[in-house]
Amino acid sequence: MFKTFINAIKVRDIRRKILYTFVALIIVRLGCQIVVPGISKSSLDELLDQVKNLDFITAFTGDAFTRMSIFALGITPYITSSIIMQLLTIAIPKLEEMQKDGEDGRKKIAEITRYVTVILALIESIAISIGLRNQLTLSDMPGGENMVIAMMVLSMTAGSAFLMWLGERITQKGIGNGISIILLINIVSRVPADCNTLIDTYIKGDALSTMDKTIAAIIIFAVIAFVVVFVIYLSDGERRIPVQYAKKLQGRKQIGGQSTYIPLKVNTAGVIPVIFTTSLLQLPIVISKFFGIGSPLK
Repeated sequence: MFKTFINAIKVRDIRRKILYTFVALIIVRLGCQIVVPGISKSSLDELLDQVKNLDFITAFTGDAFTRMSIFALGITPYITSSIIMQLLTIAIPKLEEMQKDGEDGRKKIAEITRYVTVILALIESIAISIGLRNQLTLSDMPGGENMVIAMMVLSMTAGSAFLMWLGERITQKGIGNGISIILLINIVSRVPADCNTLIDTYIKGDALSTMDKTIAAIIIFAVIAFVVVFVIYLSDGERRIPVQYAKKLQGRKQIGGQSTYIPLKVNTAGVIPVIFTTSLLQLPIVISKFFGIGSPLK
């Protein structure tokens, strides 16, 4: 693996794409630290201490949601709009015709997807801003409270649209799969904090003996290694459908008759269905918490 990476670095075009992607990811992480205007960090921390079930959203936004930064919505509005458009291409004949029109049709669908992304981000940012207004004392700004809410909505909507644009730029000018890479860097940014939590919970502490701490460390490492290996194995897993080409007679010779296979991925959808369903289920709960509405399931 390291030899392949070193050989790739030697190629100028690949080196330029890696550098472009690296700079873009730095911009993503810097944006996650910029808090939207009008939010008091101390009062926000007190509110989030009372709100549970934020682990999933926190992981996929790289702590941007808990900081209420300009990237608080993350890339999830774009993922949601992409899945919605894929479903609508089956239900709406006009969109299905666009999809079959080749490159021009796909460009039109991509453009509609961007508009839907902005609309979803606008709706989510409005709901979050109004919820925060009901729970927090917003900072004073010229124009009053309405101006603060307008700035919050504009900042989060623009941040989500910028992440969408940056993901597309990584796909075109970087190493590809820009949306997935942005999701990955947000998830990876949580790894040190998660590892520290595991160490504080299962390894540190005077009540545990040295043997117990050693066994706990080995079990944690084994579980992490097993999950990583299993995910890689599942991602690379494929079902090979055998295909046999018939022989044909050309002159006095028989040609053809080759045997090959069609590789079908075991997990073709990847993690997108999990992201879509969990975000849909979590978002109403989070918004209702901000409005002070209890869960009806209790």
